[in-house]
Amino acid sequence: MEITEFTPDNQKVMKYVQQFGRDGFYQSVEARKACCTIRKVIPLNAALAGADGWVTGIRRQSSNNRNSVDFVEWDAERGLLKFNPLADWSADQIKASVEANDIPINALHARGYPSIGC
Repeated sequence: MEITEFTPDNQKVMKYVQQFGRDGFYQSVEARKACCTIRKVIPLNAALAGADGWVTGIRRQSSNNRNSVDFVEWDAERGLLKFNPLADWSADQIKASVEANDIPINALHARGYPSIGC
């Protein structure tokens, strides 16, 4: 399988750090949104350019903001179908599937991080 890596623009990251500091996302909602835009949203948009849809690991149980996520949604911002096949999976189902199928996971999960977003 060919994997293409998408990363944030280093100049934008450096400009962010100059403006807000390395951990500026703790300072304000504005700083957090700016950080997410540079480090996640712009690279994701680049990765999805030309795609018809995308698949996520979003689960309803993971946060209050996601508790009504559908299995298939229209991503109006990107003009794509967004598939959430794990929407109704519990944490126990995820754990069982990982163990049964020997799926590699991020080591931070074992250190108590339930979501690895940043």
